Amino acid sequence: MKIAKKVLALVMAIAVIGCSAAMAFAAPENAKAALTVGEVVDGKFDVVISLQNCLDFTAGDLIVGYDTSVLEFVPFKEKPDSMQCETLADAKEFTNAGNTFSGMGNAKEVPGEVKFAFNFVESLDAETWGVEVDMANVKLFRMTFKVLDDANGAELTLKGALKFVDGSEVAVDEKVVAVKAPEATTAEPTTEEPTTEEPTTAEPTTAETTTEEAPSTPEETTAKGETDKGPATGDTGVLAIAAGVVALAGAAFVVSKKRK
Repeated sequence: MKIAKKVLALVMAIAVIGCSAAMAFAAPENAKAALTVGEVVDGKFDVVISLQNCLDFTAGDLIVGYDTSVLEFVPFKEKPDSMQCETLADAKEFTNAGNTFSGMGNAKEVPGEVKFAFNFVESLDAETWGVEVDMANVKLFRMTFKVLDDANGAELTLKGALKFVDGSEVAVDEKVVAVKAPEATTAEPTTEEPTTEEPTTAEPTTAETTTEEAPSTPEETTAKGETDKGPATGDTGVLAIAAGVVALAGAAFVVSKKRK
């Protein structure tokens, strides 16, 4: 039983070490191959192919595609069998440090394609090899293209796969604009300049507000004409009552006199 436990512990330890090693050499999540296009000068432009964030990269197969009707590949060396793409300083740094790098671009096999097959004997790790290379963008090759006269914009494609120490692969499928298409010059609509004549805004015929004197507001309902005719009916009633009271008082006075 004790032996079984020791064997199990040993197996577990080996498994942990194996997993750690696999994680250490696994391809980074943001690993990719990229194309960087330069400006068009005298009808030509350069393109640099590089590996970005590819720690522990070992080998790769990539194809740069282009349209032969608008672009023409220009070999780095004039002789057909010589180097067709320039190997850049970053790649040479690893070779000089002892990690043999081999690779070459070939544009002769299939029209419209530049094929790259390259590898590092060990792996792509600037710290391990003690080289002054930015691992975020290791430049490998430069190629040149000529823009044909009838070019109306052009694109480059980059396809293939990158291989790493742990055996993993990263698929590559990129597209880059190499030559911008001329912007369509949309003819500006001929906007006739509006006649400067100010619009005759017919002034509203404000019929002169004939300030006819407002009809003289009739004097108070108690017009003089009525007052001349005598007191208002309300007043006559009061007078009549007063007269009646006086008459009664007089009658009462006469009666009292007779009784005496």
